[in-house]
Amino acid sequence: MPIKKPVAVGSNGFLEEFGIADSERLNVALIGAYDGVNQDFLLPEPAMYAPPRYVVRVYHNGRRLWSGEYQLLENVPGGGLDCVRVIFAPTTSSKLFADYVAA
Repeated sequence: MPIKKPVAVGSNGFLEEFGIADSERLNVALIGAYDGVNQDFLLPEPAMYAPPRYVVRVYHNGRRLWSGEYQLLENVPGGGLDCVRVIFAPTTSSKLFADYVAA
């Protein structure tokens, strides 16, 4: 019978397997103009995206957004998922953060 490799679940919900915990990024501020017009914001680095294990979680003023409230895009084609487009235009008092695993 094969031996199963143990998998630890981190406190943030990401799986920590094969050293991937070193690439976890938590509560990272999204970069962009919070002016009530802009809807595109950048991650500081491309994110790994392979559901259900590796996803990007986006938060607006502390509330986790549903998947239909944002899209993940490539700012530069072939550069990896590094742009988050939200369905609303955050104002100057808004805060957008993300949890993700760096690619």
